[in-house]
Amino acid sequence: MLRIITGDKICVYSCDPEAKQQSQSPRPKNVHQIRGETRSVLLVFSDIRRVLLCVLVLQGQTADAKYHCNDMRRLRENVV
Repeated sequence: MLRIITGDKICVYSCDPEAKQQSQSPRPKNVHQIRGETRSVLLVFSDIRRVLLCVLVLQGQTADAKYHCNDMRRLRENVV
């Protein structure tokens, strides 16, 4: 049987705990979620049974073809 592997890209934003404490006060009716300044990307590869590989690309890192080829090699090692 063939194995199907899927990948997903998730944007992750930082959170300032001090700003969050201030927002714990009674909330107004229209609340907007504020994204942090730091943004990272989480790449998750999985099959039907388990997560095979998680890769966190931090802000400032370049995720070019060479970077992703390395991820694919690591994924192949986890599959076999």
